[in-house]
Amino acid sequence: MRAVSYRSGRSAVPERVYAGPSTSRRWNRCLRVPGKDRAGSSASNSSGARDRPARRTARRIQRIAGRQSVRRLRSLLVLLAILAFVASMIGIYQAVPPAVTSASSPAVNPITVELDRPVTGRVACGGSIVLYTEVIGWNHSSGPLTTAQVYVELQELYDHEWVGARDPPAKVTHSNLCAGSPPTGPFDWYVVLGSPDTGPYVAVFSYLNGWAPVEETALPVFISPGATLTLVSVRSYADSGFGITLFGAVGGTPIDGGVSL
Repeated sequence: MRAVSYRSGRSAVPERVYAGPSTSRRWNRCLRVPGKDRAGSSASNSSGARDRPARRTARRIQRIAGRQSVRRLRSLLVLLAILAFVASMIGIYQAVPPAVTSASSPAVNPITVELDRPVTGRVACGGSIVLYTEVIGWNHSSGPLTTAQVYVELQELYDHEWVGARDPPAKVTHSNLCAGSPPTGPFDWYVVLGSPDTGPYVAVFSYLNGWAPVEETALPVFISPGATLTLVSVRSYADSGFGITLFGAVGGTPIDGGVSL
């Protein structure tokens, strides 16, 4: 029920008077701003709630796309690095001249030396001291050789290890294999060259000094067929797995020869 009053001197406009809770609620409802009612507010909230998952999904898709772009970039960089490495290797291969094949550079046949079987013996040296000897005949060589080209090696046959010497060789003369104090090392040895052309003993080969002349002999000495190599040693190397090996070279051609003791 509405109460209406009229004041004198004014237009007959009804003036609203508080008439209880129902009238107040209706008046407040009239004063609400359009779009801000409860229905509108709840609709706005519900639409925002519905938009949140979509925004999260969009951000997630953007992150995934970013990661994929980084992976693709890394893969591209690795591929470029591999291609650059391959190109550099191809350039190096093309810059290096090809190796000379065996067909264009055939193997050189060595100069071979044929030796006799050794003949064992002994020689008195320095009075009562006795050294062991093995005389080896020089039968033939496929090319001319001198003491400047040939070297002698005493070695174990199963592993080709050299046998060294601690002391220099004893004094040798044209007729005596050991004319002075002998070497005293337990494995010491030396080789004396005998020539059928210039004398019984003309040169001495030792582990420490190589070839040395005997007395006034001039080096190098030509080694002809019929020459001898006499091994003189503190201990006997006969029949114990050792051998004499010849090596060296003539103008790039190797020398090959040897015999078991």
